[in-house]
Amino acid sequence: MKIIMNLKVIGLVILFAGIMIALCNLLGCFAQAERLEMVQLIKTKGTIPVTAPGFKELLCAYSPPSQVNTTAIVRLGPRTSIVSNGYVTPTGPL
Repeated sequence: MKIIMNLKVIGLVILFAGIMIALCNLLGCFAQAERLEMVQLIKTKGTIPVTAPGFKELLCAYSPPSQVNTTAIVRLGPRTSIVSNGYVTPTGPL
């Protein structure tokens, strides 16, 4: 009987923690301004320019194929990386 009571209490604590985390997520406590700015850039302009904050981190996380000179990339788009001499398909979810 005591084990069942302990399991109920643990379940309620986990449920409360999950609800609190979901509420914080809805209120934007976990939102990162740089990532939201990049999403907004993609929605409005279709690409992310090299001057955008966090561009280098995004490029490192989803790097193009090794034969691409990353210093030549001038912007990233949903399905292509735009380099000064053409388009390259990235290896990430962009």
